Amino acid sequence: VSLTAVSKYDSPSSILPFVILITRKESPPERIDVETHKEQVVKNFVLQSKGAKQWVLKAPEALFEGEKKIHLENPELTVYDREKVLLIAKSAIYDQEKKSVNLKPVVIIGKDFRGKASHGIYYTEREIFITDSTCKITFDSSKKISGKGCQIDLRNKRVIIQSNVKSIFGEVAK
Repeated sequence: VSLTAVSKYDSPSSILPFVILITRKESPPERIDVETHKEQVVKNFVLQSKGAKQWVLKAPEALFEGEKKIHLENPELTVYDREKVLLIAKSAIYDQEKKSVNLKPVVIIGKDFRGKASHGIYYTEREIFITDSTCKITFDSSKKISGKGCQIDLRNKRVIIQSNVKSIFGEVAK
């Protein structure tokens, strides 16, 4: 007579719980609700135009507010037409719907002129900068014009000052 030892672990019924554990699906991860906002911050922001009127708007930081407005800190707007014109400000709001950049305080630098104002709006489609504040414009480093209510037409290279116009050409003041 021979004796065979049978372990309780050798039976086919002991494999069944192991197979069931392996084939069981993991429970889905816990859902976490995150509050979302319509504001989004972008570092090293760059917005470039498409089409005939070429311009590039850059800022170290931009805050998107909704879908239509972008708040910018220390922006630089470069307009490329026949020559390059740079508009530099401490802050600005780009309005996609109005196709405008509202700049505060602003310095405008062109090939033969330099201007500044406490605030103003550049319209990208019309290529015009308009301010109702006082502005100062220097041409060829010696001709200075200042006044209130300035309009600088970059396309036609024209400056219009509405009131309180003062000009200095060389040593003659008018």
